[in-house]
Amino acid sequence: MGIDKPDVRFVAHLDLPKSIEAYYQETGRAGRDGKPSAAWMAYGLSDIVQQRRMIDESTGSDAFKRVSIGKLDALVALAETVHCRRQRLLGYFGETRTEQSCGNCDNCLTPPRVRDGKVLAQKLLSCVYRTGQRFGAMHL
Repeated sequence: MGIDKPDVRFVAHLDLPKSIEAYYQETGRAGRDGKPSAAWMAYGLSDIVQQRRMIDESTGSDAFKRVSIGKLDALVALAETVHCRRQRLLGYFGETRTEQSCGNCDNCLTPPRVRDGKVLAQKLLSCVYRTGQRFGAMHL
């Protein structure tokens, strides 16, 4: 990125970075002056599929492809975790902390609501059954 400014407040990723190392380096550009900053990442399944395809189609060795797929899987796990992102990030780099949460990442500040979808799925299946699998536009 080549950014050497102390007052960066916000880093946005509009696709999935190549690895946790790249993500860590890029997000580390914000808040170098010790003031609050934020990082935001938007990605979709197509980003994961595209990166996976690029790895599979590369001319690299099988060992290189395995490492690259492992790095991609680790990055997706970081992006999709419902637990403390800092703990996951530190764990990736081999560091461990005794605290269960950092109190600063998005998941610690606003824990995601994880719900059991069993009741909703039962209601949907009941609806399909009661309509005789006839739904949508009616044909007379």
